[in-house]
Amino acid sequence: EESEFLNRSKLAEILDKYCSFMPTEIYLNCSDDAEDKEDKPVNDTQPLWQKNSTDCTEVDYEDFYKKVFHEYRDPLFHIHINADYPLNFKGILYFPKLNENYDNIEGQVKLYYNQVFVSDNIKEVLPDYLLMLKGVIDCPELPLNVSRSYMQNSQYVKRMATHISKKVADKVNSLFTTERERFEKMWSDMKLFCEFACMRDQKFFDKVKNAMLLELTD
Repeated sequence: EESEFLNRSKLAEILDKYCSFMPTEIYLNCSDDAEDKEDKPVNDTQPLWQKNSTDCTEVDYEDFYKKVFHEYRDPLFHIHINADYPLNFKGILYFPKLNENYDNIEGQVKLYYNQVFVSDNIKEVLPDYLLMLKGVIDCPELPLNVSRSYMQNSQYVKRMATHISKKVADKVNSLFTTERERFEKMWSDMKLFCEFACMRDQKFFDKVKNAMLLELTD
């Protein structure tokens, strides 16, 4: 009754979900036919979050986003995180292009442990006002059998969320200061969430208050 696991497409589906970024090369060879042999590994042993941001291009970030989340639209912007002591995690977070009616604004953060897939979505590492973000987090400090109750009560996870909030605020300020024209074009997508974040978190407001745009009336 488990014959489906002899199916190439089923194996490829499993490898894509659980082993896409394993640090050891994985090859999928399903027959003795030479034409069916893959000469390239099915996984990426050096995922984008393990690289320095200076070594990555905008195209790299956009391609990674579309591959991981099966998106066709480019994200508005990304944040490359490499948190050092006392926190120890890496990741890439994206602010997605949202639908005009906000009918689906729930994000998704995938958790990895030294490039090993752990969970498809861990909302607890984000403040509630940033739940629209999508991304990947690689954190060897969290247990492999991480549970929802652990995530909700962990002080370490709370510090991760605080760090992420700070990085988002820094990114907003950076866009406002160095890419003002681009920032203004994105503002309609960001406005609602930046204002909500300011109401929810005084520290976030203090960091971004000078970058908040108000439309002029007639």
